[in-house]
Formats: sequence, structure tokens, C-alpha cells
Amino acid sequence: MINIILASHRSLAEGMVDSVSMLYGKPECFHSVCLRAEDVAEAFGERIESLLDLNVGNIILTDILGGTPFNQGMLLSEKYSNVRVVAGMNLGMILELLMQREVLSLSDCVDHIVNVGKDSVIAPSLDESKEDDMDDLM
Repeated sequence: MINIILASHRSLAEGMVDSVSMLYGKPECFHSVCLRAEDVAEAFGERIESLLDLNVGNIILTDILGGTPFNQGMLLSEKYSNVRVVAGMNLGMILELLMQREVLSLSDCVDHIVNVGKDSVIAPSLDESKEDDMDDLM
């Protein structure tokens, strides 16, 4: 099983955990850590590090590329070979990761959820001429 850590600015990660619990239940090895305005980057990194499970793979999903949660996650991925970081988390990615983390390797999980994330960001049209396209989505 892969340990999952959601890391974000403010309470986004906690909100994602709330949404997951509504749709999926309360998974094990699934954590959130939220950066507060008063936090120091290194201390925030230590909070993330305390949630790692060094006996299994770990994926740290962050809100944005280049932010403190991402940067601290990357420092941990340099320190530990079983830690990977993915920026730009969305609920679809998280749910897919929860469903695949016991059957895919750490590397395959990362590749898979990045593709799921890319595929799930769309701008559908409500134009009647594209009604068939919308039917495919639902």
C-alpha cells in the first residue's frame, strides 16, 4: 500500500480529506497537512516528514507547483528514495490513487494519477451540436 499525504496552503488539503471521506470512506495511510501563514518552511517540512511511512512508498500531493508544500515535499523526495511528489492535486486524482495504490507500483501510481489529472480537466460545451459529447461524459 502507498502512503498518501496531501499538502497545501491553508485548508485545501483538509477539505480534500473531507470530500474523500464523503465519497470513499476514511482510508488508512491517508493524511493531510496544511501550511498556515505563520509556519516556517522547514517546520512545515518536518510536519510532512512525520507523516511518511518509510516502510512503503509515499506520494505527496500538493496544491501548486513551486509553493512551499511542493518545495518541502521535493526536499523529502531527495532525502528518501520512496517518496514522490505530484503538484496540482484534484479530487479525481486522489480518488483514483486510493483505488490503485494497492495494485500499482509507486512509479506507476504517479504516472497514472498525473494522466488522470490531465484528463479530468476539461471545459465541456453546452452547445446543442455537441450534445453527444456531453452524453459521453455522463
